[in-house]
Amino acid sequence: MLNNTITGLGIGINLWNDATTSTVTITGGTINACGIGIRIDNYDGYGPSNGESTTGNISGVTISNCTIAGIQIKDNKLNTNNATVSGNILAGTVFTGNAVDVMLDGLGVPYRRRSPALPWAMPASSR
Repeated sequence: MLNNTITGLGIGINLWNDATTSTVTITGGTINACGIGIRIDNYDGYGPSNGESTTGNISGVTISNCTIAGIQIKDNKLNTNNATVSGNILAGTVFTGNAVDVMLDGLGVPYRRRSPALPWAMPASSR
């Protein structure tokens, strides 16, 4: 995905069931005033709900004014096929005015924090 402009959606971009031999990459563009700017998850709530393992690279995207989270990486406990989820937030990604910039949600989400400047949240259900 390259240089998209997304405004005012519940979820701007949802990466789910993106089983590829490569990583899905979102490069450039802006996401503004969404509930969640980018969500990477392994369960979507409608049949078939279980998704395959998904990793997303986010590079050079400006994510602003999201009311829940700029990026949510969610390992849903309802997933029954052991699919994993992960996200790599790369250089040039900018967060402004979000309720939370990065939300890690679920016990299986890998946590490697490289930038102490980002406000992150882990819901109580994930701890």
